[in-house]
Amino acid sequence: MFIQVCQSGLSPKCVSAMNRLRAEILKRVLVRHLHFNPGAKGADLSVEKCTYADDGTHDAHCYVRLSDVSVTSKRSLEDFARAQKALEDLYAETVKEFPPERARVVSLSARIVLDRPLAELNGSNLIEAETAREIMIPAP
Repeated sequence: MFIQVCQSGLSPKCVSAMNRLRAEILKRVLVRHLHFNPGAKGADLSVEKCTYADDGTHDAHCYVRLSDVSVTSKRSLEDFARAQKALEDLYAETVKEFPPERARVVSLSARIVLDRPLAELNGSNLIEAETAREIMIPAP
């Protein structure tokens, strides 16, 4: 499994913190909701460094993708939905802890990409919220 984040308009401290979220993702998302065993042979999570969209042409946003998540008999559709929400919550907390200097609203979306489509998702392999979360940043 691996995490990819594309962002625009976030503070350097926020981006740095996001690049170090591996332990929290393991604990709060994978182990808690997806019954992941980090000690199992071949089990791993890679967190790629954040990529940047052009601040001049994009509003402040954070797009998070957890890919290559295996569909197993131990994981229900509700497990995937809870994991997606926990992933989104974790990144929202990070944005709030290290708010951008200029933007007053940050759009956040997190999705989980499964290793195969599910009939319960109408043949899709994506777990995501219907709309992006708007994070309001208080004025300094």
